[in-house]
Amino acid sequence: MSSADRLPEPLDCANLSKEWPIWKRTFLMYMMAKGIDEQPESKKLATFLWLIGQQAMEIYNTLYPNDGTTNGILGIMQQQQQPAAQQQPAAQNQQPAAQQQQQPAVQQQQQQQVYGQQQRTFNEVLDAFEQYCIPRKNITMESFKFNTIVQKEKQPFSEFETELRKQIKYCEFMCNCGLSYQDRLLRDRIIIAVHDKRLQLKLLDVHNETLASVIEKCKTFEAAYISGQECENIQCVQRGSSGKGDINYSCCNCT
Repeated sequence: MSSADRLPEPLDCANLSKEWPIWKRTFLMYMMAKGIDEQPESKKLATFLWLIGQQAMEIYNTLYPNDGTTNGILGIMQQQQQPAAQQQPAAQNQQPAAQQQQQPAVQQQQQQQVYGQQQRTFNEVLDAFEQYCIPRKNITMESFKFNTIVQKEKQPFSEFETELRKQIKYCEFMCNCGLSYQDRLLRDRIIIAVHDKRLQLKLLDVHNETLASVIEKCKTFEAAYISGQECENIQCVQRGSSGKGDINYSCCNCT
């Protein structure tokens, strides 16, 4: 299957506060790639309901109860059409009969279509899902998860940092003044949860270290540690050579 035919996976309703924003971004990109964002509202809404999955469709039915018909599901409400002559202003009705007869029949049909139906919009449905999914976030639980993340043994620092950044987005660490203090808490969590205690002592030895500086020191320390391990392995191989005749190469793990 080509990338152009790749469809978004159904929405995972087990954790809506996390999965909905991810699914929504994926679906909006899919719509743009396929040109659906320029289609009528009914086409966009039908595509949305087709791809979102059965569980999310049940949520949609609770948000918008319907009779199960196509028009009912898509929110298309037919209105009684008024004759085109009644829709025209009084001044226009006073025009000579010959001039009124010159009005194209197509224009009259378009007027009837405009006044003939109302359509539930795609953005209206997105807003309804946003309000339904996001309030179900447990801020206390999300903060607990963030504060229990620790760097695993041999886990690359970049992977550890990404894990923290992904989780902190759900914690809403905001001051009453509206400013975020995510950087400070992220810095503190890195220092507390870093695996290597030598690095931890090094980070604690500096007063009021910034997040960027802490991250840079962690990456530098990790790179130096990896280089040191490589040099140590080379030295072990050199010490393992016999020095006479054929050279027997062995690492420090073979001794």
